Amino acid sequence: MTSNKKWRIGLYYILLLGAVMAGTMLLGVVTVVVFKYFGVIRSDESGYSIALVTTIVISVLVTFLAALMLGKNIITPVTKLSDLSQRVAKGDFNATLDAKSYISEIQTVIDSFNAMVKELGTNEALSNDFVTNVSHEFKTPIAAIEGYATLLQEKSLSEEEKQEYIEKILYNSKRLSTLTGNILLLSKLETQNIITDKTWFRLDEQIRQCILTLENRWSEKGLNFNIEMDEVWYYASESLFSTVWTNIIGNAIKYSKEESTIDITLEKGVDFVTVTVTDEGIGMSGDTLNHMFEKFYQGDLSHRSEGNGLGLTLVRRILDLCNGKAEVKSQLGVGTEFMVYLPADRAE
Repeated sequence: MTSNKKWRIGLYYILLLGAVMAGTMLLGVVTVVVFKYFGVIRSDESGYSIALVTTIVISVLVTFLAALMLGKNIITPVTKLSDLSQRVAKGDFNATLDAKSYISEIQTVIDSFNAMVKELGTNEALSNDFVTNVSHEFKTPIAAIEGYATLLQEKSLSEEEKQEYIEKILYNSKRLSTLTGNILLLSKLETQNIITDKTWFRLDEQIRQCILTLENRWSEKGLNFNIEMDEVWYYASESLFSTVWTNIIGNAIKYSKEESTIDITLEKGVDFVTVTVTDEGIGMSGDTLNHMFEKFYQGDLSHRSEGNGLGLTLVRRILDLCNGKAEVKSQLGVGTEFMVYLPADRAE
């Protein structure tokens, strides 16, 4: 009996194409090539149809799972980012994305977006606080000036009362002038990264001159000074450093007890030039120490009688621009030690 079956060498393969979709977005195309076997096969063999059906089912499942994974890790976070971006654009800085993605690049975008929104919210809060505080600080001396000026219009006032009101008007005028100057200077320094008006000057002589400038304030309280300073030439902005010493020494005078002593030292070391101002004043609480360099912060009630809370903010910013730093130690009822460290490579 003669067989009619024909044999040939051949290769069975199936080429499948599948579109990977996520919503209405085409993410890509999956191409699946399935080789059944290579060898001698019968020309009338029909078993390949089973392989074809099996491969189609597997391909559809793989494509579906791929679409789910890609949709969860790409499309969903991106869609949420788009919606949240519109909320942020309208001023909602509480809009954060808590989605997670196994794709590192997408997760980086999510983390960066959340960090950006947090920073914008912080800046917005600081801006609002700044405006509120500035308005309050301006309102206080202006109201005082207006009040005393109104009282001066009364004809029944004695000369002593008139003089008292005039002095209070002058005091609040100076306070207003100082506040305006500090705000303008701080605004300038916050947008400045390089100091251009550097020159060589005697640091020790500048500190002595600052003490003399403040003589009216410390002589009224009967304060004494112990001064030990090395002769140091320094290369920096002379005007900005004058602001630093005026604020630091001014605070030491302001919060010192009457007839107490203020110690001031200036030492040139290998790495730093160190200026230390120590008073025997009322001291500061731990909470005040933690916030003393913040804008408009005036600490506990004992530190709110004068000033506007900008002086030490200016000090910190100026020192930052000069690569310097400040450290403060204080104890309530004992006094405060303020240390300024300046890079020694700019000193001679």
